[in-house]
Amino acid sequence: LQHPISKDLCSYVMLTSRLYKVLTA
Repeated sequence: LQHPISKDLCSYVMLTSRLYKVLTA
């Protein structure tokens, strides 16, 4: 069973980590 909340959280974390890498590059 997949919860949409955890799916959104996962995609949010992926986006923020990618943005963090771009900002700290």
